[in-house]
Amino acid sequence: MLAALLLMTSAFASNVDVYISGTEPDADGTCSPELMVWSETNASVFEDDGLDPNLANHRYWLATHLPEGCEVMSGLPYSEQCGPARSYIDGSAAWRVDLGTVEEGEFGTFMVVAYSEAVMLEELPIAAEVSWSCGTCALAADIDGDGAVTITDYLELLTAMNTTVRPSDPRDITGDGEVNALDLLELISSFGDECPEEL
Repeated sequence: MLAALLLMTSAFASNVDVYISGTEPDADGTCSPELMVWSETNASVFEDDGLDPNLANHRYWLATHLPEGCEVMSGLPYSEQCGPARSYIDGSAAWRVDLGTVEEGEFGTFMVVAYSEAVMLEELPIAAEVSWSCGTCALAADIDGDGAVTITDYLELLTAMNTTVRPSDPRDITGDGEVNALDLLELISSFGDECPEEL
């Protein structure tokens, strides 16, 4: 299977639809999101970690010849292979992938590629993307509240560096009552994170 992923395919399907359901938090503050993909060909799903599709961010291989449901792929600890929930006479298929239980405020973006001729993995074109959030997206380091951790948040943090602040001050990312190197490290570790545009 690893070889199949290294030599995936390039010419993406003309039609790929993808969306996420189940993003409203339950009473316990968790969501049970499902990824829905419809494609004219087999497809792969990658987590958007800021990099192009690669083996490190590959999550699901969607293949029409597999039985319904997902199972862990041998040799790739973060990947699963999934069979379609429904197949159509024209060869297209629909997949339903259970993303498990996530906490309110968790979010992410998936990239979907579909293929038909072999090329290297990093050459795969992205056919569709979908962003999701369990309830309202929460970025602790988003000091200015614009939905992204950027240079403006960094500059805001620096204005209070090495000071004691009130408990609700957004610059105190760690919540210890001080703005210091620990807060800076938290901001740096999430720098570039963005909430989905449409929740």
